[in-house]
Amino acid sequence: VLFETDAGPADVAAVKTLGAGQNGHPIFLALIDEDVPIGRARMLFEAGAEVLPNGNAEDALSRSLTRFMAGGGQAPTQLAEPVRQRGAVYSVVATRGGAGATTVAANLAVSLAESLPRKPKDGSLPNRVILLDFDIQFGNAGTYVDVEDNGGMTELLAGEAEPTPDRVLRMTQDTGLGIDVLTAPAIFVPLTAMTAELAQRIVDVLSARYAHVVIDLPRAALDWVEPVVRASDRLLLVSDGSVPCIRQAKRMIDLYRELEPTLKIDVVMNRERKPLFGSNMQRDAEDLLQIKLESWVAKDDAGERRAIDLGRPSVCKRSRNRNSYRSLARRLMASRGDTNIKSGK
Repeated sequence: VLFETDAGPADVAAVKTLGAGQNGHPIFLALIDEDVPIGRARMLFEAGAEVLPNGNAEDALSRSLTRFMAGGGQAPTQLAEPVRQRGAVYSVVATRGGAGATTVAANLAVSLAESLPRKPKDGSLPNRVILLDFDIQFGNAGTYVDVEDNGGMTELLAGEAEPTPDRVLRMTQDTGLGIDVLTAPAIFVPLTAMTAELAQRIVDVLSARYAHVVIDLPRAALDWVEPVVRASDRLLLVSDGSVPCIRQAKRMIDLYRELEPTLKIDVVMNRERKPLFGSNMQRDAEDLLQIKLESWVAKDDAGERRAIDLGRPSVCKRSRNRNSYRSLARRLMASRGDTNIKSGK
């Protein structure tokens, strides 16, 4: 049963009534507009309907239905494979707005993929790296890899707290850059729409499927961020060398260490050229943060702007900071004991 709805109480009650009065399990496909609150959409889902975004794009409905039908009622999950080591989880968060955390996350994800053993060109093997945009309110990681929101995160937010692995994996998209992406909603949703249980579930499913999960986190201190931090192998704070940013980095380090005392934290000095000899600023920052500043990404406004416009992270081509991102990726892989790291030119 396919129908459009505003997820009002009458429609929710109708779905419950019709579902209870039928033999078997009828399938209700509810199409909702972008302005329908997540809470009402979730009530519709709990009543027994599959909630799909109606969208404004001409092919939005087609994509939603294709994704739903591809899942099938009893489709085997993509996790039906031999048990292996859990994938690495790297959470990236900015110390201030505009620090470039999404830029770092996108370039890191592609660099990790390029550092893995090369895949067959026939596409017979799935991607092993995913970029997860958890900045559900203002996130735009999809634009950095030229991928539009497919409504996947919106469906997860409107659905059950612990979706099946197959349901989560159906929401991911191939970028064509060697990585997959799960984008933030294109519509406005409150940060509180995410729950700790759902965030934990998404990270668990993705880390079981992918070798590397790069998460673009919001700066807000929210309850659901805690399980994400606890699940992270390493937290990357994106900062610059200004005094306010360094002080904010210190506050955030203290906060995250309170949540997870053993958490490994790196500070990525973005849009800062690494001094040939340790400067006073660098020494003072390291003393305050109690962290050695090893990751530096030079300022390249023109290169970043061009990369965003093209939807291809700057590391995809010879750029000023390509080696910096690749060095960061290889260092993270080596810290986990990975020995099969491909060197690139």
